[in-house]
Amino acid sequence: QIDATAKMLGGVYFTYALRGDGQEPIRFVPPDEQRRGLLALLETLDPKVLVLSESVVDLLPPLPFGYRDTRERFPSRTGVLFDPTAAAQVAAQMTVSNLLQHERAGRLLEHNSRDPRYPGFVEVIDRLLDRTWLVPTPANRREAAVARIVERVVVDQLIELAGNLEAASDVRAAARWKLGALAAMLDASPRGTNVTEEAHWRMAADDIQRFLRREGQPASRPTPLPAPPGSPIGAP
Repeated sequence: QIDATAKMLGGVYFTYALRGDGQEPIRFVPPDEQRRGLLALLETLDPKVLVLSESVVDLLPPLPFGYRDTRERFPSRTGVLFDPTAAAQVAAQMTVSNLLQHERAGRLLEHNSRDPRYPGFVEVIDRLLDRTWLVPTPANRREAAVARIVERVVVDQLIELAGNLEAASDVRAAARWKLGALAAMLDASPRGTNVTEEAHWRMAADDIQRFLRREGQPASRPTPLPAPPGSPIGAP
């Protein structure tokens, strides 16, 4: 459903019309529908949505000896234990990678240049940052941990997009601009006295600045965790 909703952004209805058959070959998804889709996608990044309840986590113990792991289990960065934050990371990556997909970004820019009523790519980035990096840290510690995971996904995906030579130059420029603005904010506005939050902000700012300073070097980022099989189940 994330994939389906993301198709609304920069979306186009098209038919293989023939001359004289009366069909409309191309029609953009209306602006209000695109923005509703964007809001729905951003809701999936809310830490309250991504945090699993203790009752669910307690039902996911390590595999017994002799049982093999399968690709339909979420990956883990905690060894044999189920990793709730890794599951949140996978879910966040599905949303953010769709929002920052380079061809979709190009369509958003192009459609907005033709008609300013349509959402532009910079608007999408702004809304994404508004719902992640620019909201207060949740008071709940588990939600705060998930919020950091989501924020990190946003930075990594923006860095990947800004360095993607297959993306339109205006798309890369917009991503670099927003990364620079985010790094400046992180440098100027450290988050309180929470050591974990401070370290998170510092690392993100350092990684952004390292990317922006690189001289012709390809962008690099951590390898994202894979999602369990989805559509269709069992596809390679």
